[in-house]
Amino acid sequence: MSCRSSLFRGDATWHQVEHEMLKAAALVLPRPASSLMQFQRASRKSTSTRCETLPRTRCRFHVIFHSQLTNIGLQLKEMNDAPQSNPASYETHASALWNFLAPQQTPEAVDAVFVFGGVNLRVPEWAAELIHAQYASTVLVSGGAGSRTHLHFDQPEADVFVQVLRDKGVSSESVVVESAATNTGQNVEYGMAKLLKRVPRVSSLLLVSTPFIMRRCVATFKHQYPDIRTVACPPRGSYREFVDRPQTEFIDRLVAEVERLDAYARSGFIAPVDIPDGVRVACDYFRGQRT
Repeated sequence: MSCRSSLFRGDATWHQVEHEMLKAAALVLPRPASSLMQFQRASRKSTSTRCETLPRTRCRFHVIFHSQLTNIGLQLKEMNDAPQSNPASYETHASALWNFLAPQQTPEAVDAVFVFGGVNLRVPEWAAELIHAQYASTVLVSGGAGSRTHLHFDQPEADVFVQVLRDKGVSSESVVVESAATNTGQNVEYGMAKLLKRVPRVSSLLLVSTPFIMRRCVATFKHQYPDIRTVACPPRGSYREFVDRPQTEFIDRLVAEVERLDAYARSGFIAPVDIPDGVRVACDYFRGQRT
């Protein structure tokens, strides 16, 4: 398969190609192809130098392998997952969940950018933009392996994100890496331990994460470091731009995230979060769709 398929723009970087195509490829075949190693060997012989220089993580070979199915996958997904009744209510409730879970504040000058790991490469790309815009001179990236990491990467999330930052022109001297955390609480605990060794006095941070966990990230910081002022800055976009699994599963994940805010606050993992009635109504709406 040629990496210079008509599906690729000639001037696009591989990270740009990835975040546009990953969700469609993953929805066609959610797990890496069983013939991954055979494809990897074949690709070394048949693809361009540009492809050969691609960091060898599972998500990249998965995206390339399924690139020809991208447009078909997106179309099939929309047909299969589109609500069959009252689509306006569906969109209203989905947007209510998304807008609550993914608060978006205006970036401002801070002591550092704090990046939570994940599998969406728009996260480190956006962090790189914030660094280049001089909101901070230091970026901390925290992330080991979460529940879905193995579906996309064969190395810690932080290591993948750091490579994206470097590809986007962020200097190695500006980056602090923490690659052991497996949950949001550890992201903050382990990440801050590393960051404070580089920046001894931290009073303000830009938080960057997968959008739908941003509310929890803010609440985690408020619990562990209540004196640090945080600014929520996830990548911008509607929920449809971040669907990374079949849409019904994705919506279920948003509902589960709201439930986690309640449960984690009761358990003392995060600061209490005030959940609006409209968000709870949206949760009930989607629970009703599953019965």
